[in-house]
Amino acid sequence: MNSHVYDGVAQSYDVFRPRYPETLLYAITNFWGVDRMPTVVDVGCGTGISSRAIYHALRGECTIIGVDINMDMLATARAGNTLPIAYVQGRAEALPPEVLRADIITAGQSAQWFDRDKFYRECLRVLPANGAVAIYENNRDWKNSPFLQAHEAFLEEFSIDPATGRHYSRHYRANPYTQEIGIYFDETIEKKLHWATRMKVADFYRMACTSTKFIRAQKALGEAATRRLFYSYADLFTDRFGMVTVDYVTRLYAGRWPRF
Repeated sequence: MNSHVYDGVAQSYDVFRPRYPETLLYAITNFWGVDRMPTVVDVGCGTGISSRAIYHALRGECTIIGVDINMDMLATARAGNTLPIAYVQGRAEALPPEVLRADIITAGQSAQWFDRDKFYRECLRVLPANGAVAIYENNRDWKNSPFLQAHEAFLEEFSIDPATGRHYSRHYRANPYTQEIGIYFDETIEKKLHWATRMKVADFYRMACTSTKFIRAQKALGEAATRRLFYSYADLFTDRFGMVTVDYVTRLYAGRWPRF
């Protein structure tokens, strides 16, 4: 992952990105299943949204280290940090010296950026025999939302990877995480939760502006044209209070008991 991907958007990312359902976070520690206070390493922690959520789900009975490659994201995480969470710079494929061991390794909204074979091997290096890894993502539930279908269609038309020339696909997070984790861990689980939130359409636009895929469309079209096209479909689903319903599906993929 390019260490500058999220430069300049960290504060908006922290404010507008969705949080993780607590029930999914509880499922991680229940799956781990060890009766003691865990050390959790949150890889690709960004601004700390995932790290803070884990801390609260465990009611503070844990040690948490957040790891990210991007200094802008880490600066935002540290600036607003009122919890005993350490944020350090490092890569998923080569965890920093501050990470000597971990009971649980998490990756929220970040695993698609990793060289995952190297990441899983790094997990094996620092996890004990009863350790666990968990990958989870909040994804737009476009299958159940005409608004989000329109948003995905916009991205598929205008968001183009400059390095490859490929158009964005709404299936870009369809990664075989469970199968991958199963290569390295004896037991795996997969869970999903459908949920929805309401937000101001202007805030949805601000949230979209923290997405690398949306930023590519902005660069191709220009800010004015991007905003005009966005509101041409978003206004169709905006109520008289300026609110839209945003449907999500949160998916969890986890493994425990390293094989090697």
